[in-house]
Amino acid sequence: MKNVCLALLTLILTQVCKGQFSPLEQSFTTHYKLADSLRNIRDFKGALIQLDSSLMMLGEDSLELTYNMLERAQIYEETEVMDSVYHYYERTEQLARGIDNKEPLKAFLVLKGYLLIKDRKLQESNQLVREAIGMLSVDDFKGAFFLGHAYKTLAESYILRNLLDSAYDMVQKMQYYTKADSSGQLLPNTYRTVSWLYYRLGDYEKSLEVMRVPFDAQNMNLNNLGPSGSVMAGNIALNYMMLGDYERAEEYLIAVTEMHRRNNQTQAYGYYHNMLFLAACYKDMKEYEKALEAINEHLQSYRELNSNYRTPYYYNSLLSKGRALAGLNRWKEAQEIFDDIVTFQKQLEDNRAPLLRTYLEIGMANIIGEQYEKALNYLFQSLELQRSTDQLKGPNAIPIMGNLADAYFGMKSYDLAMIYMDSSLLMNQYFVPYDSNKVMRYRGTRWQIELLNSKLEFLRQMWSENPSEEIMQSALDVIHQTNVTIDLVRKAIRGDNSRLEIADDFYDHAVFFYIEKYKVTGDPYDLRMAFSFTENNKSFLLNEITGEAAVSDSEDYQALLAEKARLKSMVSIHSLKEGSSLLYQYFDELDSIQQEIDNQAQYNHFRQISTENLMELSTDPVLTMHTAKDYVYTFLIDNGSLSYIKISVDSTFQEEVVKMREGLSDPTEEMYQLSITNDMTDFLKHVSSKKLTIIPDGILNYIPFELLALDASGDSLLMDRFNVNYRNSIFQLLDQKSQDNVSKSYGLVSFAPDFSTDNFLASDDAVRSELSSIPGAFDEVTTISEMFKGKKFIKEAATESNFKNIAYKYGMIHLATHALVDDKDPKQSRMIFNIGSDTLNDGYLHVHEIVYMDLNAQMVTLSACNTGFGKIKKGEGVMSLSRAFAYAGVPATVVSLWPASDKSTPELMKYFYQNLKDGQSKSEALNNARKQYLATATGKARHPFYWGGFVLIGDDSPIKTGNSNLASLLAVLFLLTCVPLILIIKNRYLSID
Repeated sequence: MKNVCLALLTLILTQVCKGQFSPLEQSFTTHYKLADSLRNIRDFKGALIQLDSSLMMLGEDSLELTYNMLERAQIYEETEVMDSVYHYYERTEQLARGIDNKEPLKAFLVLKGYLLIKDRKLQESNQLVREAIGMLSVDDFKGAFFLGHAYKTLAESYILRNLLDSAYDMVQKMQYYTKADSSGQLLPNTYRTVSWLYYRLGDYEKSLEVMRVPFDAQNMNLNNLGPSGSVMAGNIALNYMMLGDYERAEEYLIAVTEMHRRNNQTQAYGYYHNMLFLAACYKDMKEYEKALEAINEHLQSYRELNSNYRTPYYYNSLLSKGRALAGLNRWKEAQEIFDDIVTFQKQLEDNRAPLLRTYLEIGMANIIGEQYEKALNYLFQSLELQRSTDQLKGPNAIPIMGNLADAYFGMKSYDLAMIYMDSSLLMNQYFVPYDSNKVMRYRGTRWQIELLNSKLEFLRQMWSENPSEEIMQSALDVIHQTNVTIDLVRKAIRGDNSRLEIADDFYDHAVFFYIEKYKVTGDPYDLRMAFSFTENNKSFLLNEITGEAAVSDSEDYQALLAEKARLKSMVSIHSLKEGSSLLYQYFDELDSIQQEIDNQAQYNHFRQISTENLMELSTDPVLTMHTAKDYVYTFLIDNGSLSYIKISVDSTFQEEVVKMREGLSDPTEEMYQLSITNDMTDFLKHVSSKKLTIIPDGILNYIPFELLALDASGDSLLMDRFNVNYRNSIFQLLDQKSQDNVSKSYGLVSFAPDFSTDNFLASDDAVRSELSSIPGAFDEVTTISEMFKGKKFIKEAATESNFKNIAYKYGMIHLATHALVDDKDPKQSRMIFNIGSDTLNDGYLHVHEIVYMDLNAQMVTLSACNTGFGKIKKGEGVMSLSRAFAYAGVPATVVSLWPASDKSTPELMKYFYQNLKDGQSKSEALNNARKQYLATATGKARHPFYWGGFVLIGDDSPIKTGNSNLASLLAVLFLLTCVPLILIIKNRYLSID
């Protein structure tokens, strides 16, 4: 055993020590080298034993003794024994400053400087790091590493102080030295800093994207988190919180908590810091009991870890406890905590910044508790501190003014509320001009949208109490201002999710005010404007894509758009691959390309519906919805005329939709109709057309409208009156009408992989979910392939590689397979092909892969489970697999809103394709297929689960086949040749007579 251990240690030395030690350290004892190597593989106990052995061999003024102390400090820092950390850093500094060789001093200054950042001792940290930078050279041993680390520390210090332009400069220098660092040790630690900067700038999606690079590259998931992964997971959670995805954030934070508990690390920096994040998450979710439990755990862990726990950090954390107690209306306890915090902070030498924030936080807590007088008291104290330093020039004054406006509004002092709201808007607008090159414009534009939304909320409440022309005009002015600002945000913030999130509430307010104005004026323009905002809400990003594309046909400009698409693809790919230092390069190139596009594309994201647009849509009726908090606005275009109804809903409406969906998709659940059904169907009574296009909004995307009841008995359904197809927005329909969407590809290709295993038996109720066998799929593709004389790939031949190689050639694509739909992270949704028989691909066709394909199909049928399901995004609709195929150029998809039955689906698809072959439109073919199925179905097979889940999204025209075109051509040739010949013969006989 002893020899085995010796061999292992020898291996560690020979493999790890190459290039790890400076020429100076190479002369040190073997014990020191072993200690450093063991620390790198996280054997801290073994490392300390070796350092103890080294210590017994050293003199009091030995150079190695200095490194021994520094090594101990790093070990205790990684194990978070903070009292020992500071002791050994202090001992290191004493030794390092007393010797001539400055190499250990340089390392100490950088490492200690970064430690001080954690304790928020920013001034002391900057002094040490600046001293190190003055001494370091890139030619030093690990010079690039330590210089990069130093600039990383300065960047994080500036981020903490809200000096984001300076932080950006430091990040640039950090990245420069990261590329020069041949050891590669610095790179993994830079992602957090870059992500943090984007986070503070308000570009949460890009922050999330950067942070996911090392997380995904190391194949981490929430079930196998280690210490390094937990830090990344915590930062990922913060971005999900800021994007409003609290459930996803909670999932990550709980995984981090469980990792710490599993490894007995409840008395560690990472654990108590994570509990603070979890408390903040629960506070934003208004789950104050859980928030209180998490913050108590955080404070207890911090006290146990730090003997002198009464630090600025501790009292700053206490604020979260006070906010949680206030949320629970335990005001006496909350006030005691707030008073303790203020008393402590007043004793600090430099107390302006912490007190300013504390007064602001207490004021905000009192606003939530509707204690407006108290709120004003604290907010004015915060404002006075702000005045004493920069005369209200700076970002800290903006939230103070905004909250003063909220407090006065709560007291119904509307004039004062508007004064402070306008003050905050002006301060924010002119603190950093939006057209400047400063990175603070990112956050400034986001704040401006939030403030404008708050002002619209004020005006909406004032209108409901006492409507007036003055209030309406003010609201319309703010709506116009917000629309302009959204264009500035579009240019400042690159992340699609971040841009969608900032526009979320605005469209609700805009629709509300224009509807109210229409009720007063009766002017069709006002109704069209309300309708325009409804549809812009559904196609926020689509408008940008089409707006950019419409600017210029020049080759140079189109090349810019193509390069933008390529770079976005590379970002998607490299965010999932290891060695993704290239991601920084792609981000920079994407920003540069977008700026070039913006210089030429001076267009507005907002598209206004005109009278001419309505006439373009006069052939078939269109029903479109906008779901707001208290209403469902429903618009109808019929024969070129626009009308609307406003249907009231309450807080249970979302539960209603879920309940209806469950009743339709599960034969064991009770059937249920929505409370809006009667209003909706009555609205359609006078529509004479047999065809209806529906554009749902929000959660209404999750149900098939065909199954809404037309009467109280439920015997007659919407599908009995209309052939329904769906669209993502009215602009998609208008744009498609103005383009030649006839595919040049014909024929059918179908895929049905084999998922057979020994772990299950197929049954009559087998559904296409999970990875169960779907034997019905083989018969399904065989039947439709024979019908259209198409090409089929079944079982082992149904591979992802075959699909990618051949799909672009066909006019119809049919996929009878499984789908894994991730409604939390839509980019991870994927279609599954045969796994194991494909040597080039993994068998999973992800959304991000589909989006960048160039398909020529007229229609794709996704005959799998939940292919129409996905995450709802305001401004984009349902981010499902069907949406991905639309981006790939496919004008129509047939998808399932719930798991498809493997018994009934082949029969339904047989009818559907036969109807298409007979020349029926897609919606008519699908609707008739349902009716044909029901004509023979009996018993439980008549439940909607078996036949009601498939819907058509997109173009409704009949399928065009090569044969039909050939027939048309032959008919024309017949008319051109045979008819003249017949006339000649006829004239000849007439002449004989």
